[in-house]
Amino acid sequence: MGIDPGKITGLGFVKDGKVTNLMSVSFWDCIDEIDKLVANNEPYLIVIEVPKTDHVWQPNAKSGNFAKSIAVDVGRVINQGELIAEYCKRKPINYITKHPQGKVGAELFKKVTGWDKQSNTHTRDAAMLAFNVTRVDLLKMGDK
Repeated sequence: MGIDPGKITGLGFVKDGKVTNLMSVSFWDCIDEIDKLVANNEPYLIVIEVPKTDHVWQPNAKSGNFAKSIAVDVGRVINQGELIAEYCKRKPINYITKHPQGKVGAELFKKVTGWDKQSNTHTRDAAMLAFNVTRVDLLKMGDK
């Protein structure tokens, strides 16, 4: 399960290399979905996107109020990602964090994953986090 936190939190469910579901949810609904996944008693890994705090690039943030608004939004995303990770750590729930991997449009997402149903930028980002899990990521999980 990939999680792209934010005002709209994207969830992407991947099983056996295939996207099985995409959801846009609130923060608390995300926590509920984590609990449902864990209660299912099947193998799982949660991949949480946490932006790099030293560099966030926003091409439209020239100056003024727009830049301030983006800074607040980025802070919210970082905070929510960290809170979700802390929730998983306390349970304990199998999770890793990853930095954003870049935006994927609907057409490329369909080509890469085979998903031909509705998606949005948040759900695509979440699914790509889970879709792109590597063996190195799985080894990092064992270090916790």
